[in-house]
This record gives sequence, C-alpha cells and structure tokens, in this order.
Amino acid sequence: MFYVHASVAATGMVLIFIVNLATNVAAGITGEWWAWWSAWAFIGWSLALAVHGLVVRLDRPTQASSTWEQRQIEKVLAR
Repeated sequence: MFYVHASVAATGMVLIFIVNLATNVAAGITGEWWAWWSAWAFIGWSLALAVHGLVVRLDRPTQASSTWEQRQIEKVLAR
C-alpha cells in the first residue's frame, strides 16, 4: 500500500508542478521565487509520505522468527 501512496504522491506532485509552471509562464513571473507555490505542496506531501514510510518500516514484528517469515512467503505464493 505504501508504494501505491508513493506513486499517487509522485503523480500529484508532477501535476501540481505543471499547473504552477503553466500559471507562472502565463503571468510572466517564472523568475520570481515567491511564485513557486508548488514547493509548499512538495514539502507537505513529502513529509506526509516520510511519516507513512516510517510507520510502515516500524510496524514490523519485533522478532523476525522463521515461522513468521514462512507465513509471509506462503501468503505471497498463494496469490
């Protein structure tokens, strides 16, 4: 599920950047740093994705037992 969210975030960030670029070009303000409002969306979305990644990473079993690993392998192979 994390990879789905990361893909959606990357696609959304690209679209936001394109909209910001198009509006800046149309207004003739591409050289102004304050006109790049998409940077705030990048920062917010990146922080949210980083928190999600940490939650996924830290939500692993405390002891990596061979039985847990075997169940995970069987779960993947059953698909």
